[in-house]
Amino acid sequence: MKPSAAPRFNHKRPTIYVLCAKVRETLLEKFADMLLISVVESRRGGKTVKVKLEDL
Repeated sequence: MKPSAAPRFNHKRPTIYVLCAKVRETLLEKFADMLLISVVESRRGGKTVKVKLEDL
């Protein structure tokens, strides 16, 4: 997928970039993944609890 953004200008400076829905969705998914990765890394090495698959 080719990223595409359409800038909107104010006084010859870009003020906002309008993204198509698919690009916006992809960016939001990547951002959510990055947040989850930071949570996992912060909890690495912490207390663990054994559970059975049936208990979930």
